[in-house]
Amino acid sequence: MTIESYPDDYSSIQFNLGLSYESLAEYEDKELNLKEALESYNNSLVIYIQEKYPYEYASINVNLATTYMKLSEIEDSKDNLEKSLVCFNKALKIFTIESHPIYFALTQISLGDYYIIKYKTGGVDKDIEKAVSAYKDALKVFTEENYPEDYSYVQGKLANAYLELSNLKDREENLEKASEAESEATKNP
Repeated sequence: MTIESYPDDYSSIQFNLGLSYESLAEYEDKELNLKEALESYNNSLVIYIQEKYPYEYASINVNLATTYMKLSEIEDSKDNLEKSLVCFNKALKIFTIESHPIYFALTQISLGDYYIIKYKTGGVDKDIEKAVSAYKDALKVFTEENYPEDYSYVQGKLANAYLELSNLKDREENLEKASEAESEATKNP
């Protein structure tokens, strides 16, 4: 099957191949399989362009972002984290709270995780604040009433971000916020 004869099928296969490589990276040859995943995702973007396939384009960019985050643990941390952020921003141009609220929230969670990783690998204090902001954005969709399990999950991440922030500034205030978020997280086990 070639890109010329079956462009949509080719792109879909490349995307699924990327997912497979990314999953395989959890078990063996992490660096090699993550790089193969990146190549496959990028191959799928040859056809899945933003103008014609906005949903697919955004989904692939989220996968690229998370794959770059994973690769940053192995090599070129700063460069791979920068590439990750570019991909998250591309996805969030499509996955807005108005047009794709669930995907917006899921991307915000991953973006929050990105900022935590960035901070822990030599980032700046503002990265923790950006993580808090991203998790709060996710909670605009994942409310306790509509998505209790997701709400609890994000509240747990928010609690951890506030704990990190309490080590940097406003210790008492941020510890209180961490405690409140942790209480919210345990409401819906």
